[in-house]
Amino acid sequence: MLPNNMSACKLDEIEKEAEQGDVELQNRSGKLSYFGGQIGKDVKKAVKWLEKAAHQEAE
Repeated sequence: MLPNNMSACKLDEIEKEAEQGDVELQNRSGKLSYFGGQIGKDVKKAVKWLEKAAHQEAE
């Protein structure tokens, strides 16, 4: 579940950094998207981020 102060804007900021290849933020984006909280659950987005992170970690 997202912290009470997590907003969609904050998630957008994290995702922008994750797009740059930050594995930690890709994992975080995936978990935040999966658990949703106040911004809503998005399983497809969660899978996208977790797969990106997994592929980078495997390299």
